Amino acid sequence: MTFYVTGLGSASATEIKFLASDLEAGIKNITDSTITITLPQNVSSGAASLRVDGQVFQGPNIFIEGKLYRDATFKSGIGTNGSIFDILPDNGQYIIAGRFSSYGLNAGLSSITKINASGEKVDGLTVGRGLSSGSIFSLLRLPNNDLMIGGSFVMFDSVSDMANITLLNSSGSLRTREVELYVAPDNSDPSYAKDTVPQFIGNLGGFVDKLYYFNNQVTAVGGMASYYQYFYERSTKDNKLVAFSSILPVSRMFLSGEVDSNYLFNKLTPNQRPPGFNGNITGSWMQNDGKLIVVGSFTSFNGASCNRIARLNVNGTLDPTFQAGSAANENINNIQYNSIAQKYIITGSFTSYNGTAVNNIAVLNSDGSLYNGFRTNGAFAGGIPTFAGQLSNGLIIVTGGFEKYNNITRKGLMVLNADGSLAAGYNTTGAFNGTTYKMVETKSGIGGLPAVILVGSIDTFEGERCGGILKLVFGNQ
Repeated sequence: MTFYVTGLGSASATEIKFLASDLEAGIKNITDSTITITLPQNVSSGAASLRVDGQVFQGPNIFIEGKLYRDATFKSGIGTNGSIFDILPDNGQYIIAGRFSSYGLNAGLSSITKINASGEKVDGLTVGRGLSSGSIFSLLRLPNNDLMIGGSFVMFDSVSDMANITLLNSSGSLRTREVELYVAPDNSDPSYAKDTVPQFIGNLGGFVDKLYYFNNQVTAVGGMASYYQYFYERSTKDNKLVAFSSILPVSRMFLSGEVDSNYLFNKLTPNQRPPGFNGNITGSWMQNDGKLIVVGSFTSFNGASCNRIARLNVNGTLDPTFQAGSAANENINNIQYNSIAQKYIITGSFTSYNGTAVNNIAVLNSDGSLYNGFRTNGAFAGGIPTFAGQLSNGLIIVTGGFEKYNNITRKGLMVLNADGSLAAGYNTTGAFNGTTYKMVETKSGIGGLPAVILVGSIDTFEGERCGGILKLVFGNQ
């Protein structure tokens, strides 16, 4: 590449360095008005700069064409004005939820809306006023097509008496019921005799990060510490009776909202919390057989050792067949699963897994043991990965706060082969700024190429605004 410059004719070549996206480029020729460089191997889109006698002169951005690029047919526009925490495929369309009040040019939204395959907002959800405040962290479609939401909220469509979990109709409207209340003899106002409340009777104090369905029950995972119900027959409209129980951050309920007292619950002393995990849960995944894998900062469960990862049986006991061994030496912040490869991918601050050196990413077999066919080829600099998801073609997309991987500039996003090496041709993109919470594999708008939709707190990609959502195409040129 040749760049136009001014004033280099008097400088010697040994005093000059040219950096392309923080990698030093070979200098082929210098004149007083131009500099010609050879792009370095593994260069990506980014800023060009000259260094002369220690002084830095910023140049223009360089765009490197490659096999990974933003889908120009995805019409998300400026995205949301907040974060998208979950995306749920829905008959060729998607339901997105999080904490936002606008999507593209559509204002007045309430943290949940529907978009089509082209990224455009569409009708189809009748959520009313939805959330007036708070966030939706998890979406769950039940077998009867009802929709369950979990997160951090106490009201939906102006109906209260809920805490962080509730049940919606298939169209998104709140499932409600009418209850009779106690009315004092001196109160003649008929509106005090009844109230409209959520049909789902369970309430969880704290927050719900993930919801899972198995065998006609719902499992909530997050930062919960209490479960409670309202007893309306003994309540007035202004003073409602509530009964609390202590629970773990993994709790199971029936579809009515009644807590399953046979699952991680102390029936004899319901106000006494079981020992459970001695640290936070930051990620989870439920297998098809109902077993639940959780990751986080904990090192024990009910007194038994489990370093930052554990698998629970359907009855809530620790699964001794999970072969994690000594597991991670530091925190695990995320776990994803690929059903084609039948492998888990974890990310975090750990540097070893079951005694084997790994750098912040590890691939696990379905039994929790380390998969030896994957290794990171170097250390991360400037930050660590916070998300890694594998496509059905074996490629792995990684995002986070890192600046470099194995001394190669990869600002927040990279694509790895299934063995952990950088995938040739897919690592030319510019900077990714933000955090990914969910990935959905799909196809490109034109040509049917492999593609992914990433959602999260995603600010910009290659200098362009994302608004929490980004669709990337994996080309084959």
